[in-house]
Amino acid sequence: MSAAPNSGAPVTKPTRQATDKRPRGSSRSTSEVLTAISLKSPPTEQAPLNSLESEEFDFSLQVGYLLRKSYQRHTAIFQALCSDPQLTQVQFAVLCAIGGLGTSSLKQIGKAAALDPATTGSVIDRLKDRELVVANLDTSDRRKVLVALTNEGRELIKTMIPVGKNISEMTLSGLTEAEKLTFISLLRKTSVS
Repeated sequence: MSAAPNSGAPVTKPTRQATDKRPRGSSRSTSEVLTAISLKSPPTEQAPLNSLESEEFDFSLQVGYLLRKSYQRHTAIFQALCSDPQLTQVQFAVLCAIGGLGTSSLKQIGKAAALDPATTGSVIDRLKDRELVVANLDTSDRRKVLVALTNEGRELIKTMIPVGKNISEMTLSGLTEAEKLTFISLLRKTSVS
């Protein structure tokens, strides 16, 4: 902080509260945002990066980009073939995890489905709303929630397992059997955390 001339009081930078009259938590209106954008100068003309004297970097050959493209293709196939239009891939994974584990805690389900605790809880809530799972407090440890499949959840898994196999086959179509095995093996190897 610097002192103001001719006064002993420190000078501080105004805070949002001092300069902005909007209530806390409110956002800017669309017209305010558009005005702020239009007041900025247009971007300057730039040469493409690949014409600069630097190392070659083709983003479309990078692992993250290629994995995202593959995942987009897989998602499109899942959505086209899924017998339940409300079911997401993550929900299906959670249902399968519960089916494989039996009655289990949120922590166990999250670990089996490779989900963080917040996502696991959110997915379980959606599945409860659809009456595909039930969740109750553990009688021996009231801090723990135990989740189990309902009959509807079991039936949905039974219906979806052959569909899931078909989705995987279609996602890997175009690969030889040896390439499919190699691809799955490499995905497992790179997904170890």
